[in-house]
Amino acid sequence: MELFLSPDEKRLVGPAGWGEDYNWLWSYTIATGVEERVAHFPNGVRLRAGLDGERFLAVEELDDGGHRCTIRAISEPASPLASALHDGQRWQFQGDESAWAYTPRYVTVRSADRTCLLHLDPDDPALDPLDWYYGGSYDLGYQGVLTPTEVPGSPLIIIPVQRDSRPVIYDPAARTVVGYLTLADRGGNPSVFFRREADEVWVDDYDTLLRLRPQTWEVLDSLRLQGPTGAARQFIGTFWFPSDERVCVVARPFSGDVVLLDPSSFEVIRTVRTRQQPLDAVVLHDGAVIARDWQSRRVLRG
Repeated sequence: MELFLSPDEKRLVGPAGWGEDYNWLWSYTIATGVEERVAHFPNGVRLRAGLDGERFLAVEELDDGGHRCTIRAISEPASPLASALHDGQRWQFQGDESAWAYTPRYVTVRSADRTCLLHLDPDDPALDPLDWYYGGSYDLGYQGVLTPTEVPGSPLIIIPVQRDSRPVIYDPAARTVVGYLTLADRGGNPSVFFRREADEVWVDDYDTLLRLRPQTWEVLDSLRLQGPTGAARQFIGTFWFPSDERVCVVARPFSGDVVLLDPSSFEVIRTVRTRQQPLDAVVLHDGAVIARDWQSRRVLRG
């Protein structure tokens, strides 16, 4: 799961929980501790962070098989700023056109029992069936396609696959795989973040966090942040950067804490106990850490 923090640090937004709760958009007012469900998506929703720290993208499947993408402000998540409806063949955009400049432009959707890539562009409405994924290299019942991430300054995107340590480097215009990232061989569910303040891309791989050099994809650093219990490996939660990228925040559900890394040294500089099992977390400017528990989704503070 993912948490979005408003720039004024007054509100957190994310999915309400697991199962049916995942269909609800959850809001948490930090000063008062009030939790609300502010929007419902009957067929489920997937959330994507915006590019400016102020907005996020919600992608939902509709009853007729179409898909709707809405841009929402973290500070006011109940009402969309703009929307894009895809009926399987064409796009229909509504609302503030300028808002699309601050959101990801590629999403994955389900169509006819197949995961497809969809480009948020009115001039490119065709669904990409991702033939490389269905070509026999992956266990389709075990390894789903994860969130695509655009490579800044490039037409390429990176598409991770569940339980796989080689995210795909993909050319969506040519519909061609052009390479792979090589991570820590931990078989995780990688998420990808390109830093704005440094020429680096950060990726997690089950129990390990890595940073790589864009374009060459050389691994610059690798740090295992969660040890095993006996023979059983244990994963880390999500990693998160504030807008100024002063630290990287990593939740550790099996350690009951949240660690903060110095992005310059790639070393842990602080450990915050939250108890329970934090899966995702943010840090405020005053040093307070707010997390959510893995199973219960309760708010944890440290």
